[in-house]
Amino acid sequence: MKYTILSFLIFITHLITSANNYSVTNDSIVPPEVYEWYPTHVTFLPKSHIDSVLQYASTDIVPVKFELYKSNISASAELDSITSLIDRVNNDERVKLAYVWVGGSASPDGRLSLNTQLAQRRGQALTDYIRANTNISASQLRFDNLGEDWYTITDAIKNSSSEYKNAVLEIIASESDFDVREQKLKRLDNGKPWAWMKQEILPRFRNARMVIVCSAEDIKVDPIEKIEPQQPQQPAQDTIPDVAPTIVELPTQPVDTIIPEPEQVKTWFIAAKTNLLWLAGTIANIGVEVQFAEKWSIDIPVYYSPYNLSSNRKIRVLATQPEVRYWLSKQAGACHFVGLHGHLMGFNVAINDHGRYQDAESPLWGFGLGYGYAVNWGKEKNWGMEFNLGLGFANYKYDKFYNLPNGQKCGEGEDWYYGLTRAGITLTYKWWIPRRAKIVKGITD
Repeated sequence: MKYTILSFLIFITHLITSANNYSVTNDSIVPPEVYEWYPTHVTFLPKSHIDSVLQYASTDIVPVKFELYKSNISASAELDSITSLIDRVNNDERVKLAYVWVGGSASPDGRLSLNTQLAQRRGQALTDYIRANTNISASQLRFDNLGEDWYTITDAIKNSSSEYKNAVLEIIASESDFDVREQKLKRLDNGKPWAWMKQEILPRFRNARMVIVCSAEDIKVDPIEKIEPQQPQQPAQDTIPDVAPTIVELPTQPVDTIIPEPEQVKTWFIAAKTNLLWLAGTIANIGVEVQFAEKWSIDIPVYYSPYNLSSNRKIRVLATQPEVRYWLSKQAGACHFVGLHGHLMGFNVAINDHGRYQDAESPLWGFGLGYGYAVNWGKEKNWGMEFNLGLGFANYKYDKFYNLPNGQKCGEGEDWYYGLTRAGITLTYKWWIPRRAKIVKGITD
């Protein structure tokens, strides 16, 4: 429901501004020559309505388009021109930069909750890029998550000449649940309309959008540049809109609208797990892994075996082997990782007739380096498996006893081990948790 409200606001404000990107009031008309300074990507708002940013959610420039399910961004000539323009406006004494607005959106491929997160990451990627490559402050950047921008998608379908247009628009108009709407569209006419949408319509909405917003009252025009009323100068055809600036009557009292952004900005994980290799060796174990930074987590397993296999065979251990992991993929908790592990183990073992070995004054200890790979499955990617190996060393002191009932001590010693120190085929269950939740207050005037 909250995403429907957001899209409705975008739709209404889009209707207000679709004729022209430059919205003004009766009290403040933007001088025409300003359009020659900045013909695109810059808009001017009166101070009384400077926060009416959502009206640009479906208009103006779309500087970054993404592949399906992707949110990474890299430098390009187009982005360089955008950041250069932002700095030029910010340093221009003739105008006053209020803020740079960024919106992120996703096409409706997949579940709404995931697409809303994807739109958040895309918009955040563009916001971070602008912040890192311009001289504007963080307070001069504003971001809105547009989620699945169905109203702008609807406009694109209406303007198409496809034979499927009317049937698709009918489903969009009659079904308000975005996930159900997507499923109905996929089933329509054996999937042919959906295939057309995926090829011709949806790719353009996998994007992040940007508008530079300036104050309409703070424009300084050189008197020499002013146009005499009796001899109006015709602006250049390629830089001035074909129609006169739209005069928009706005309500005198702003209406506060609380627009919830998606609760999950970035998903981190907590996992419960058990190592199947140790279970096969009759050693019970349980572990927990917690992500504590964007690509870092700590894995803490505990191993315990309190029982005898027979009268002269036993594997009694109490051990832990924590590992700090660095994930090589963009999403921690999936794919490749490397780790630094340590180990502590108390032991009392007898696996042959030569003797029973028990830790002496201190437990076995050591360190090692490991590599692993994690794969997740299921609708929410909760279940998974890990495969890992580690090499390192261990130091241990031991007392040796005859392997007989109540056998006497027959030796002691200390030794160092070098080799395989960690191995696992581990069953995992992950909880994906938002890093933070926030509410953005937007004012629609």
